[in-house]
Amino acid sequence: MIEHSLMSVNTGLPTNAERSAHVTMMNLALLPDWNSLDSVRSAHSNLELAALVFFALLVVFDVLAHFAEEHKDRARLFEKIGLCFFAVAVLCEIAGYRYGQRNDALSDQKIRSLDAVAHDADSTAKGAKTTADAAKTKADAVGVEADQAQGKIAAVNSRADLLNAQIAATQYAFSMRNLPSLASRDQVIEQLKQFRGKTVFVRSYRYMGDVDGFRVCKMVIDLAHSAGINPVDQCSTLLPGETPSTGIQVCGPNDQEMLSLSKALTPIDIGGTCPWGNTPHSPDLLISVGSKALMGIGETFQTEDAAKRRAAMKKSSKLNAKR
Repeated sequence: MIEHSLMSVNTGLPTNAERSAHVTMMNLALLPDWNSLDSVRSAHSNLELAALVFFALLVVFDVLAHFAEEHKDRARLFEKIGLCFFAVAVLCEIAGYRYGQRNDALSDQKIRSLDAVAHDADSTAKGAKTTADAAKTKADAVGVEADQAQGKIAAVNSRADLLNAQIAATQYAFSMRNLPSLASRDQVIEQLKQFRGKTVFVRSYRYMGDVDGFRVCKMVIDLAHSAGINPVDQCSTLLPGETPSTGIQVCGPNDQEMLSLSKALTPIDIGGTCPWGNTPHSPDLLISVGSKALMGIGETFQTEDAAKRRAAMKKSSKLNAKR
């Protein structure tokens, strides 16, 4: 019962929070600019300055009272005025003390608030860093996967290039020899015109399976006619085993004519010549068409530049002369 009575009595007393709120309300009513840190600092500085001014005035009037001792009424007046200044200075010091306490309290609150903001910013920065690290890890993993995919794509492309090359080789092997365009035909005819008026024997293999060889033989005859050459048709007269087995071979009375005629016919198929140099030559220009040459298009040993051959022949002749 006693404890219950004490609790009832204690319940009626104001708490510390209530007391603080009450004092704050009184300060707000009596002291202006109480909740602004800048205003509190300004008021505290002004009150301190005012107290110093009134203390200085107190000293001044005290000195005046001392020099006016001969006139007691005047000296007493100076003393009373000095006491008033002293009272005002004391009041300014009291008010300044309260503003000083308020300044400390508000500064502490500001510091706590800034600490909380800094803590939140630090937490946010750490979270952002964690997120960035996770994103970087994912990006690295994606980069590795992309590199692997690129490697696979490169392997597939390489395989596709190989297959395309094989398909192209197969298509070339089973396709008919022909000039790619009318412009190519005109170029071949222009090259052949250097043999205008000459007789050229054109021949191909006899056996029935070489349809393409027979067709190319007829094509060369037609080109020769267009260039003003006198071709002799000997298509399907070569026996198996006679040269050439593949490509187009040119024989003639001299190396220059063989090389020039062979180069002129290169757009149709890979060309070649009969042995050149000091070996015996055919008295007539002779074009022999074999089966399609299954190798890369380009100049062979027999169809390289004639100037190089002449230089080699001259060098060989000089060596023989020295010997």
